[in-house]
Amino acid sequence: GKCQIKAFGFPRWLYIAEFVVFAGSGRFMGVFLVDRGLSNTEAGWILGTKPMITFISAPVFAAFADAYNAQATIIKYLAPLCALFFNGYWLMGLPHITRHAVRLALAWITYFATSLCVAPLNPIIDQMTLSWVSSHPEESKSYGRERLWGAVSWAVAHVVLGAIMDYTGTFAMAIL
Repeated sequence: GKCQIKAFGFPRWLYIAEFVVFAGSGRFMGVFLVDRGLSNTEAGWILGTKPMITFISAPVFAAFADAYNAQATIIKYLAPLCALFFNGYWLMGLPHITRHAVRLALAWITYFATSLCVAPLNPIIDQMTLSWVSSHPEESKSYGRERLWGAVSWAVAHVVLGAIMDYTGTFAMAIL
């Protein structure tokens, strides 16, 4: 149908989930990677791959979603894949993974795969939200209000994650 957002409830729940993931895989990721034994340069190279992945995967997935009206379907598949790939960070903490090259490869593969799944979510969720807003005349000015939930959850997730990391170290990031 025209407005697939109903499969997820109000758009705010999608924004909350998306922005919490952004918080967990964003600002603290460089510190997390360095704490796992990577150099600052290696962490920088890994983090630098996300803009390139986003540049390619976001428009490709969004175009596919638009062409086949498959926004909800793409989110239903990408979100669990993102969670699955994000679990690769847990592997970096296992004591028997001691070789630097293995940790570096695991970090890059995990970051690449997670970024590939996360990048298309934002434009697709935005499109679904705009479609939802346009199909609900009483909500015609609610796009900003819906997206605000994501911004607030991003800020709250950073505060909570920062506090948790102060007490438990950076490995707590893998929880998000």
